[in-house]
Order: sequence, then structure tokens, then C-alpha cells
Amino acid sequence: MITTHDWARELQQTAEFLLSRDAVEIPKIPETRGWFFSEKEVFLNLVRALKPGKKDVSDSYVDFLPHGAHIQLTVNRSLVCRRLNPEYECEPLLSRAEEAELEEPIPIDAPLAQAIRHDLQDADEG
Repeated sequence: MITTHDWARELQQTAEFLLSRDAVEIPKIPETRGWFFSEKEVFLNLVRALKPGKKDVSDSYVDFLPHGAHIQLTVNRSLVCRRLNPEYECEPLLSRAEEAELEEPIPIDAPLAQAIRHDLQDADEG
């Protein structure tokens, strides 16, 4: 079985590869690195392990984007939602307490907050 730590090592390899090459200007850092799941329990276990984050529901998929990582977890909407005429009602990905954590602000002294503030400064200057 592969773990999230195995995944992290693979991401480190990608970072090392990019850092070993000449720097090339790009308009912005890509938003995400996607991972599609066909198994509901594996998706939900990762959501729980990688929270807090943001849940997005589209016509066909449910995405979870953990705060602090350029990762997007995706599952077919039909695995975690049920249709209510004509809308869908999605089952919670997390408990109510865990969902509440998704809305918690990032402390200003957190490393991610510094990166966000830097991004905002870049946008103001551009």
C-alpha cells in the first residue's frame, strides 16, 4: 500500500527536478496537482488527513483542495452525493466539527499566510 509519505517523497523528487533546471518565468504557480479517486473511502480518508481545505462541487465531481498544498483531490459526485429533485445533496466529507475547521482563518504568522501576503503584494505591484 502506498502512503501519503510516499506521495510526499514523489513530490520532493518533482521539486528537486525543477530546482535542478534553469529557472523559467511563469505567470503564476499552478493552482493544483490533481488526484482522481474511484474509491469513496480512500478519498474520505485523505480529506480527513489533509484538512483543513476547501470543498468544491461541480456537475460531475467533488473536489477537495487542502490549505497549504497545491493538491486537488477529486471523486465522482455520485460517490458522495445523492440527487434531490432537481438538486444534489452531498453527504458531509467531514464531521460538523471538522467542517467548522475548514472555515478557520490561517494565523497571520503561519508560513502559508506569509506566502499569501507575498502573493497579494505581487498582485498589487503588477
